[in-house]
Amino acid sequence: YNSLDQDFSGDPTQDHSVGSLDALHVLQYVVGKRDLDDYQRRVSDVNVDSEINALDALFILKYVVGLIDHFPLDELTVEKVEENDKWSK
Repeated sequence: YNSLDQDFSGDPTQDHSVGSLDALHVLQYVVGKRDLDDYQRRVSDVNVDSEINALDALFILKYVVGLIDHFPLDELTVEKVEENDKWSK
């Protein structure tokens, strides 16, 4: 279950699964080698600090290898995300 309804946190590749390629896309964005649209930026900010950085990629990789079973983003309500979400503005 994802609290953002149609959004799939940690999945900037939009293939409906979270994998190492998603972490790669985040890292490429961080170093300026890839553009992400608004949706991709929103689901890439998995630690909900209003920044996309290597920490988000780390969370994605931890999820992929089973060290965590959800992202901080998944714990928020839709209202809280919309209130603090710079990506949707």
